[in-house]
Amino acid sequence: MPNITSGSINRKKLLLLLGLIVSILLSVVFYTLHSRTKQNTNTFSCDFVLKDGDLVFRKGRSIESYVVLITDRTSSYSHVGVIYVLNKTPYVIHTVPDESETGIDYVKMEKLSVFFSSEKASRGSIFRLKEQYANSAKLAALSAKSYFDDEIVFDDAFDLKSENKLYCTELVWKAYQKVGIDLTQGKYDKLFLPFVKGFIILPSSLLNNFYLEEIYYF
Repeated sequence: MPNITSGSINRKKLLLLLGLIVSILLSVVFYTLHSRTKQNTNTFSCDFVLKDGDLVFRKGRSIESYVVLITDRTSSYSHVGVIYVLNKTPYVIHTVPDESETGIDYVKMEKLSVFFSSEKASRGSIFRLKEQYANSAKLAALSAKSYFDDEIVFDDAFDLKSENKLYCTELVWKAYQKVGIDLTQGKYDKLFLPFVKGFIILPSSLLNNFYLEEIYYF
């Protein structure tokens, strides 16, 4: 029987990790070159009324978005935010990395037209909680607004246990969790990457649940 040493096992793990990194880098290069040749437009038009707590998903055009997409194979979207209506205008509360001029990525609140602009989104979708949970949706929107007011920063460690940092799906999940709704229904994702601690939440974990109904897509 062959003697498998810990050193050989560690070398195999290292080779697998290096192979994964190279694969991601090659995919990113291909995506960057390919995206430059595509027409930078989408078909978004908002001619209906959005409500507090609606969830907006988009397929982004950034390199970070593509990394999410190749990681989350069961989702067509790479990013998500929560609708908060202010003076009859729908805003999206969300958090993204590397968009701040100051180098500190706080939770953002921006108009829906900006969130779904052709520059940032190639496609998108809007989901709403079923009617019986409408009041919870309003309360969740207020929770999301509190993250913006408190200037919570982007969680680049993707750590669900941290209380003072959030990444995009975590923001949505925690805003609803505060009002008694678990949008993941106990489902979390495990990635074998050196910069990720424990379990995370991918967009597909939010999409595939009992509470949501799709009301619009482009």
